[in-house]
Amino acid sequence: PRALVLSVCQNMEGVEAVNFNSPSQIVISGKKEAVKKASHHLKEKGARRVIPLSVSGAFHTPLMRKAALEFSQGLDKIHFSPPTFPIISNVFAKPASTAKEVKQALKLQMDHPVLWEDSMRKLISSGIELFIEVGPGKVLQGLLRSIYRKANILGAERPEDIEKIISYIVSRM
Repeated sequence: PRALVLSVCQNMEGVEAVNFNSPSQIVISGKKEAVKKASHHLKEKGARRVIPLSVSGAFHTPLMRKAALEFSQGLDKIHFSPPTFPIISNVFAKPASTAKEVKQALKLQMDHPVLWEDSMRKLISSGIELFIEVGPGKVLQGLLRSIYRKANILGAERPEDIEKIISYIVSRM
């Protein structure tokens, strides 16, 4: 599906592939009419499902450039310390190991695609064995399972879940 979505979006103005969530879930965004037209083309070319999402903006597209610039200028006023461990950025799907790299990744989040699937594959290939989704719901757990069925995933929706996760981790040490 990635190649199909990319080919449709590259041949249309005003629409972008913006969230590469899993092998079977890619989100497109942009100008409303362009997204509708691209959705129609995707159906015609065999996309299994095309589901419109109700969102308030064209996030992760060039249409967010003004907001991204303002955010970037704000970040420039903030001192970042070097990270104590590499951070996998969804913009680059590779480790950011310096303060400059972390800041650059943050600056690009608003108007560049989210490479979630690639980021998860990078973590898996790096030997990460336990994934924890913090917050309500299990959306990210489902996406990760569609990328790597054997993933060991825990969810923390409530504060008491954190204690269970800590106990789980300690029991494995």
